[in-house]
Amino acid sequence: MVTIQYMVSTPTPLDFLKTLLFQVLDIEHYGRRSVSEAEKARVEGLKSDSVEGTKLLLYRMSIYLAKMAMHSYAFSEILPSQLAIGALFISLKLSEQLKKSALICDSLLIRLYDAGKTTETELLTFAEKMLTLA
Repeated sequence: MVTIQYMVSTPTPLDFLKTLLFQVLDIEHYGRRSVSEAEKARVEGLKSDSVEGTKLLLYRMSIYLAKMAMHSYAFSEILPSQLAIGALFISLKLSEQLKKSALICDSLLIRLYDAGKTTETELLTFAEKMLTLA
């Protein structure tokens, strides 16, 4: 019998983050391989004042924070799902400060808790650790 010795890798914070972005904020993946040229062209000219522009800002900021955390030894003890939740929450808070408007509401927090299977206390713990990267 011949086997191919295939190993399934564990999900990364980016895998969890893409799921969270879709479940919580209805943000699709903007990656180069998953969208058409027409979709890329539509996204490139967005202004951050628009809803789609805000979604793109949140997407890029949370991906950046998650990638930074993946390369930091200080975050090696934190689960990938927890890193993703922290990155998304900090991105939302930073976007609120940049835009000087409220983005986080009770219903959004409930969706985040449900999608991330976490509590408010845990979310704040992950976010506080993640804030050191921001």
